[in-house]
Amino acid sequence: IRLMAGWAKTEQEPGVYDFDWLDHIVYDAVDQGVRPWINVSYGNDIYPGGGGSNLGGVLPTSEEALEAWDAWVEALVTRYADVVYEWEVWNEPDASTPAEEYAEFYIRTAEIIREVQPESSIIAIAGTGGIIRNSYVDDFLTVLENVDALNLVDEISYHPYSSNPDSVYGDVDNLRQRINAFADHITLRQGENGAPSENVPNFALRN
Repeated sequence: IRLMAGWAKTEQEPGVYDFDWLDHIVYDAVDQGVRPWINVSYGNDIYPGGGGSNLGGVLPTSEEALEAWDAWVEALVTRYADVVYEWEVWNEPDASTPAEEYAEFYIRTAEIIREVQPESSIIAIAGTGGIIRNSYVDDFLTVLENVDALNLVDEISYHPYSSNPDSVYGDVDNLRQRINAFADHITLRQGENGAPSENVPNFALRN
C-alpha cells in the first residue's frame, strides 16, 4: 500500500513530531499483512522557503527548511525502519521542478534514508505520465551518473493515467530501455493509474 508521509501534518511546531496519525495507518496495514510503501513529501510552510504542502507543491529551498527536511526524513525512517523498507522521494516533481534540481534534492534525501536503513529500497521521481515520453528521467539519471550516485536509485515510478492503458505500453518499454542504459539494477514501477468513479474536474482522467 502506498502511503503519503506528510511532513507538514507531522511537524506543526519546529522540531516537534507527532507521528500518531501515521502510526495508526502504518501499523494497521502491517497487522493485516500489507506491506507499506511510503512516499516522503510534501513541504512545510512553518519554515520560510519550506516548499508547498499540497499536491503539486514545490520542493523546500531555504537552508533552514532543508535542514528541517533532513531531520524529519531521518526521524521518519528511524521510526518505521522495522516495518517499512520502500521509500519514495517526493511526488510528481516533474510537474513543478527541473530534473537537475530534483536530482540534488533526491540525493540528499536518499543518502539519509540509506544511512538509517542500509537495506532500504528507494524509489525516484513518481512522475506524471509525461515522463514516459520526455527527457526528465534521462536528465535526472545523468546528474546521478555524473556524481556516481546511481546506487541510490532502486526503482523509478510513474503515473500514466491513460484512458487506454494499452496505448502507452510501447512508450513504457522504451523508458525501461532508457533506464537500463544508465544502470541495469533500476526497475520501473507503475505507481498510480486508474480513473475516478465520478467526475472530478480538477483530477486525472476528468470528463
